[in-house]
Amino acid sequence: MAESVLSAAIVATKALTIGFAVDAFINARSVRLRGKAIRTRAFGYVGGLFIVPAIWLMLPDRGRYPRALDLAVTVPLLLDAGGNSLGLYNDAHIDDLVHIANSAIVSGVAASRSSAMAGAATANPVAISMADTSVFFMGSPNPEQKRGAE
Repeated sequence: MAESVLSAAIVATKALTIGFAVDAFINARSVRLRGKAIRTRAFGYVGGLFIVPAIWLMLPDRGRYPRALDLAVTVPLLLDAGGNSLGLYNDAHIDDLVHIANSAIVSGVAASRSSAMAGAATANPVAISMADTSVFFMGSPNPEQKRGAE
């Protein structure tokens, strides 16, 4: 059941991302998209959707398809494409929040992959990304270390 829900989420996020990319390509001269190199980004959005499947197909011992990784790579593309297409970055100025969320997702995936390669029994990308993002916002976990001190 969980596998089919994850597969449906992947298909939906990829379809929406492609839809936003087509909109961006067609309406690149509109006020909401002008000056963002959106046509180039539209190609990047769609190309990025195929990173995980392409690498997985090239692996000699593939194993199961990494659905969670595919979704984790697709969601930041969807958020950026959707935010641009819907004009959210112009109206609500939420681009910093989206970029922080995207960074948390990417760092969580990277950390979970390196933990798995290092032999950690469990690698939770959500917990890792939350910890990584909190360190980003709060600074060093060492209270004696002062910002700007050399």
